[in-house]
Amino acid sequence: MKKWLATLGVITCVFGLTGCGAKETKVTGAPVDSSVESQLISFGESYVTGVAQAADAGQAEAYADNDAITAAIESYDSVKEDIGTIESFRSDDEYVVMPDDSTYEIVIGYEGTGHDGYVTLNVD
Repeated sequence: MKKWLATLGVITCVFGLTGCGAKETKVTGAPVDSSVESQLISFGESYVTGVAQAADAGQAEAYADNDAITAAIESYDSVKEDIGTIESFRSDDEYVVMPDDSTYEIVIGYEGTGHDGYVTLNVD
């Protein structure tokens, strides 16, 4: 668990939310072992849920010293009106690739009350 918390601290390009029913394009890169992929997707879903809850509760100030979480909350806030509330995740639209030797790209599909879309997390 500590490893995941440490990973959280090195998230780079945190939130890339897309909505408006846009078709998502698969990211290319090296495939990831299925057990690692499962763990990373679970981490991604938890992270997205946590960011959405923090944003909805107006807790951005509590994370002012964490650039990654602050950026994620700001990104979520900027699209929240369009996507609505994230209701669930679409397991058939979730995957992980390694575009280079040091980064995992986690793509999480979600269903929103306004639009469905994707969240992309890049984790070093």
